[in-house]
Amino acid sequence: MSQTFLPDAGPYELEWFDGFQRLATSPGNAARFQGPFGEIDMRDRLGPLRAPTIALHSKDDMRIPPDMGRALASGIPDALVVPLVRGRRGATLPAGGADDRA
Repeated sequence: MSQTFLPDAGPYELEWFDGFQRLATSPGNAARFQGPFGEIDMRDRLGPLRAPTIALHSKDDMRIPPDMGRALASGIPDALVVPLVRGRRGATLPAGGADDRA
């Protein structure tokens, strides 16, 4: 599953992300989240937002279609959509090895 989040990642990034996922929640809990999280739709509540908004979305995202990023931004007044053309997704990684802790 990590490769659908980080398809361009190398072994270090995948190891780090796998470890992060294990620290964040149990496998059973993660499985329970998959269905409900995919059903959340808050687009009808976007109109009142007045914060400057930039929606960054990769055209090659394997988990969330680019149309969803555009739909989200279209509901926020003056939102800017910036399509990312290189890479599919990213993560903030620690500076050292996979065992580094902040």
